[in-house]
Amino acid sequence: MKKRLLSLFLTLILALGAFPTFAAAADINGSGVFAQQQGRSTCTLASTAMMLRRKAIVDADADWASITESSVRKVAWSGGLAWNFTYKGMHVSVMRRNSGWAGSSLASKRQALIDLLAAHPEGVVAYATSQPHAVLLTDYDANTGTFYCCDPAPYYCCGRTPLTNSSLRGGSQDGILKNISQLWYVASGVSSGAGTDAAAVAAKAAAEAAKAAAEAAAKAAEEPVVEEPPMAREATKTVQINDKSVQLNMYALTDENGNDVNYVMLRDLAQALVGTPAQFNVGYNGKVTLTTRIPYLSLDSADSPFSGDQPYTAPETETLVDDEPTKLDVIQLTDEQGGGYLFYNLRDLGDVLGYEVNWDARAGICLNTKTAL
Repeated sequence: MKKRLLSLFLTLILALGAFPTFAAAADINGSGVFAQQQGRSTCTLASTAMMLRRKAIVDADADWASITESSVRKVAWSGGLAWNFTYKGMHVSVMRRNSGWAGSSLASKRQALIDLLAAHPEGVVAYATSQPHAVLLTDYDANTGTFYCCDPAPYYCCGRTPLTNSSLRGGSQDGILKNISQLWYVASGVSSGAGTDAAAVAAKAAAEAAKAAAEAAAKAAEEPVVEEPPMAREATKTVQINDKSVQLNMYALTDENGNDVNYVMLRDLAQALVGTPAQFNVGYNGKVTLTTRIPYLSLDSADSPFSGDQPYTAPETETLVDDEPTKLDVIQLTDEQGGGYLFYNLRDLGDVLGYEVNWDARAGICLNTKTAL
């Protein structure tokens, strides 16, 4: 069962791989999405335009390419990038240096950026005030611990690249992260043309459905598999005890050779054997007790409450035969109220009570109690 679930999970993961990031229309990491800054000091503006392009692609806006540094400038620039503005339905906000977004350590800043990128596949604009310069942080690779970006500076804009390949100063990745002080991100809204790209909408829906199915399969694979209980087949039969026909409530299992093994309710058999050499009494004192050679004394009904095939368990109840612990083959059926009923292997009981079990093609199961004499 677990192998089947794992196989399903891997199949769905492969299905996910068949859906690149909305490649039916545009890839958010495609070369046409990234752009160089058009002015000497417009790195934040160019980075924001790329971020909004990627957000439009995620929103399946077929008009994403119309978003340019020039078009964003009209609503977001006044000698510098505005802290808060709305462009084509997408609201952009700033996280300033003194707002506490980075926490008190490099580790907390790194985690804040990882969390932001996980929530914003379009990326975030990262600005180093001390340089000053901004790049578009595009994503984070958890397997390698690498941040990726696109640097809009001249001679640097080559698409998605590791942060250490950018013009931001700091030497190492941690050194660069240390200098990042301010962020712009898409706080809310969707691109105003969202849903206009039918192919991208279909690809997005298919990818989301495959992802949901893969997550469900992964969760199912992690959960413990509840095995179905084994079933005993109803086998109530007319049994010949010596020359007398008796109805016994019995259930059957199949052995490794394909033969039926019959189990009988103990009190039912005790009633049927009263007056024969194999008669016995049944009691219970925390253990099941069988006393041979005396009649069944209880007036309790021996009727079975079960009908049809039933699940069964192997009980741990100990059986004493004439006060001696005796290993017998027994199964337990449980009623709707939680009451347990023991059914003993018919041939096993014959060994301790002294009757023989035979089979006749016409009469069926035959019990001969004369051997108990």
